[in-house]
Amino acid sequence: TKTKAQKDGRFFASGVNASPGAAVGQIYFDADLTEKMAKEQKQDVIMVRPFTKPDDVHGMLAAQGILTSEGGATSHAAVVARQFGVPCVVGASSIQIDLDKRFMVCNGVKVKEGEWISVDGTTGEVFLGKIALTMPSFEEQTDLLVLLGWADEISAMKDMRKAPKGWPTTGMQVWANADYPKDARRARQYGAKGIGLCRTEHMFFETSRLPTVQKMILAQTDEERQAAIDVLLPFQRSDFDGIFEAMDGLPVIIRLIDPPLHEFLPSEETLLEEVITMRVKGETKGLAEKEGLLDAVKGMHESNPMMGLRGVRLSIDMPQIVEMQVRAIFEAASDCTLRGITVKPEVMIPLTGTINELKWIQPRLERIAKKVMKEKGVEFSYKFGTMIEIPR
Repeated sequence: TKTKAQKDGRFFASGVNASPGAAVGQIYFDADLTEKMAKEQKQDVIMVRPFTKPDDVHGMLAAQGILTSEGGATSHAAVVARQFGVPCVVGASSIQIDLDKRFMVCNGVKVKEGEWISVDGTTGEVFLGKIALTMPSFEEQTDLLVLLGWADEISAMKDMRKAPKGWPTTGMQVWANADYPKDARRARQYGAKGIGLCRTEHMFFETSRLPTVQKMILAQTDEERQAAIDVLLPFQRSDFDGIFEAMDGLPVIIRLIDPPLHEFLPSEETLLEEVITMRVKGETKGLAEKEGLLDAVKGMHESNPMMGLRGVRLSIDMPQIVEMQVRAIFEAASDCTLRGITVKPEVMIPLTGTINELKWIQPRLERIAKKVMKEKGVEFSYKFGTMIEIPR
């Protein structure tokens, strides 16, 4: 137990309790190796990094737990870990990580790559070696179930709040964030009354899909880009199908691609370091490709990418991506309808700043929705909406 581990002097370090739950595993210091050891060697692994970036997501998803020496509750590692339910401790600043020699050290105690640690994301503690885990049971939380039952009763009552004409007056409901079918199933098990946000770009970060996404981004012609998009379509359709099935009869709000495209590419700093290393060592194989990728990443640089070419602006500049996503959404919804599943899709267009942006993109996306339903021979209710984050 953890108490015994403390008495035995196996406490290693502490940080910010970023994502609840406990994990035990062998540590690895990069995302690729973390994923490889988890999938090929079937190991329980914990990914250890100074901090994480979007191109580490595949390793984070493969890990039982995550530990970083930098960051806080709103850092990339913390946000992603909470989203995917991975126990995580961040900001353990007393830990020094040597990525070259593959070890970490705290107060003179060294832990090498491949050795075991235990992470408590609820308290922010890290221990040496293995600590036995106890699986929680939602059904055993009797007091919580009673409380949630009361909440369900109140949320179903009418005239609990004032609302515009035609809008529901029932009490407040809890909807969930869910990007994958397994997240949707868990949310429904816990009593969610809908999916409030499904972030479609998270589906692009999976290892099997990321190379295709990068081909789409780096394509030189419309034909090359469309070829990559055609490969992504069945992946997205399958994800949406699973989410609709899990949420049978409940609404699902799906946000079209939002972040800037550079987030799906390696960082400029990493690429520059790799190019310089290859030049110094005289390695010519793959150098031209790496230099081309570096030039492309530099070309996408923005002083403030969070307010730049992203969201609806990206959809207007590169409409093929969201056209594919809408087709995938409505093909999945149509297939579910044909199987007797009640679907309630709501498509969110992100980062709208002016009405003209919405007027340009929404009609062409709705045309695709209607076309798919006609092709499939089905009809169901749906909504198009937007997320107004930057009003002027």
